[in-house]
Amino acid sequence: MPIKIITIILSSLIFSLSLALLGRSGTASPADISLITSFSYALVPSFLLYTIFGGMLTPVVDRFIYKRFRHSLKYIIISSILLYLALGLLTNIFLSILSASMFFFASGIFICIAAALLFLIVQTVIGWIFLNMRTNRKAPS
Repeated sequence: MPIKIITIILSSLIFSLSLALLGRSGTASPADISLITSFSYALVPSFLLYTIFGGMLTPVVDRFIYKRFRHSLKYIIISSILLYLALGLLTNIFLSILSASMFFFASGIFICIAAALLFLIVQTVIGWIFLNMRTNRKAPS
């Protein structure tokens, strides 16, 4: 569970920073809005969505993947990517219903899928770090 909490926090920070940087590069006058303002506007919704979808739904997805494919690394990787892509699509559908806009569905699909894959990558890296810390710990003499 600490891996999920750290993943939610780091993914929210990375995703909000990338949205703030991308938003500033796409505007005509980036001097009007500061980077910190753009970052803070993106942080709250991304943290909320990562908490809902990343904190509550990914343990179910991870458990399914582990129980179904635990003996084959190739199938674990493929199914993780596909199921996290589906989770990004589910997030996009949820946000489209919430905003009552089909325009958001068309334009937000890439953002939601990128956010889901970012969560998967951050979770994998943090899990690998925790695993290495646990295996490299020396026994007391």
